[in-house]
Amino acid sequence: MADQWEGWRGGDFADSAMALGPDFARIPPAAPRRVAPREHPPSQGSESMSQIQLPLFPPGVTPITSVLAFSQEDGQVTYFNGSMPVFVHAQDDLASFRMITAQFCINGNATQAEIRRAFGVSKISLKRAVKRYREEGPKGFYQPQKRRGPAVLTPEVLASAQQLLDEGLEPSQVADRLGIKRDTFSKAVRAGRLHQGVKKTLAAR
Repeated sequence: MADQWEGWRGGDFADSAMALGPDFARIPPAAPRRVAPREHPPSQGSESMSQIQLPLFPPGVTPITSVLAFSQEDGQVTYFNGSMPVFVHAQDDLASFRMITAQFCINGNATQAEIRRAFGVSKISLKRAVKRYREEGPKGFYQPQKRRGPAVLTPEVLASAQQLLDEGLEPSQVADRLGIKRDTFSKAVRAGRLHQGVKKTLAAR
């Protein structure tokens, strides 16, 4: 029996089978089983993801991107992410409009081109809003604008300038005498805040 076992281990199956008897030797070896590949059902997660990527906007909205939209109704502008409202402001609230559109750009919800196309705003206006948001955050849109400095053309300065103009001085001469930038003085003349040569004109009549 030990010799028979050694024959099996050595791989000589035919000799070992004959040693066990003629009936065992006539049994054909079993055919290998073929296992059909299992069919996996579609992943529920992939179906959920496809549903998430296809938002259902409420009726009457204007798309900004494939997932972002807005509507205007009853004097208010409402912004939607899919079917969910995410921000609301009054139609005449320019500060909130600039703030939220700049936020959309910075957070990657929309590109500047998409915002310009949806709302018709100028390129420079949107760039300024984005810059302000980066530097100051949302609060930067609701703070009083910083003045560059004290008003140059105060009522007293305008009165003195007008008196010198009435005396026949040229605008450039008046600006230099009062220490005012010539372009600032010229803007005041063009805006009608100062009138050139009133007395000189009357004398000519």
